Amino acid sequence: MDAAIQKRLNSYTLAAGCLLLSKQEVNGQVVYTDIEPDLIVDHDLYAAEIDMNDDGVYDFFFHNNSFVFYDTSWLSFRTMQNILVGPDEVGNALAGISVSFSTGYGEFTRFYPFALDQGSLVGDLQTWQTVETQVMALRVLSTSGDIVGFGFYAWYEYLSETIDKYLGVRFNDLEGASHYGWIRCDILEEGRILVIKDYAYEAELEYPIVTGDTSHYVAINENVNALKPIIFTQSNTLTVNLNTWENPADISVFDLSGKLVFHSEITENYSSFSLSVAEGIYLVTLRSGMATFKKKILI
Repeated sequence: MDAAIQKRLNSYTLAAGCLLLSKQEVNGQVVYTDIEPDLIVDHDLYAAEIDMNDDGVYDFFFHNNSFVFYDTSWLSFRTMQNILVGPDEVGNALAGISVSFSTGYGEFTRFYPFALDQGSLVGDLQTWQTVETQVMALRVLSTSGDIVGFGFYAWYEYLSETIDKYLGVRFNDLEGASHYGWIRCDILEEGRILVIKDYAYEAELEYPIVTGDTSHYVAINENVNALKPIIFTQSNTLTVNLNTWENPADISVFDLSGKLVFHSEITENYSSFSLSVAEGIYLVTLRSGMATFKKKILI
């Protein structure tokens, strides 16, 4: 669909009856908006948009659509139904990945946003996709109406529904400065219904935010009594020396998409943990009271 037509369709749909009642809260540097009632994108050609910081400019759009195509592998027509998301403004982006496919009639690339869990860190560690059309859900119907593929594609597996997952977003304000945020969504009924529940963004420029959190994230060594631990890895073993820190601490490990892969409480100054993760770079975050420390590690 032509981009200009799509944006006009989005605006028309909202004007035609998508009236949102939202409750906005400001907690420290985080601005949180609860959509009341939930925004439901549940039928073909229905579209909606979100203005993250209420500055009169839509930042992200959502679109439910379908189209018929000819499948050369099965020599028959099929119907593709999907739910799409994308940035409304140049420079805005969603945390996600791109995947290239090779078929009998050529190569193409799809873009998938990450379906982040609650507690995931959204910031500069993510890979960001700025393309206009990204796939949240997709299913394909045969000519007889049978489903031959469906799902919320963030994990490359077919799921009938996905509840309380988060889109990691980055958007620019009217001055062109970047903010990080999250949008909480459900995908229901085999990828045909999108429910948008609430969203939040960090008011401080280029500052990370934690999915589901409505309070300011405490960054590395931001406090006077900051942690100064020794952290190192050997194979899949993570070792932490808190250097006689007296209070209990929480340790979290995130992958580069911001997904939480490990969490535990530390009650001793010297602790070791076995991580069941793939080789790669990870972010370790330690918190004790109001003190925070983070460090990249290599497994």
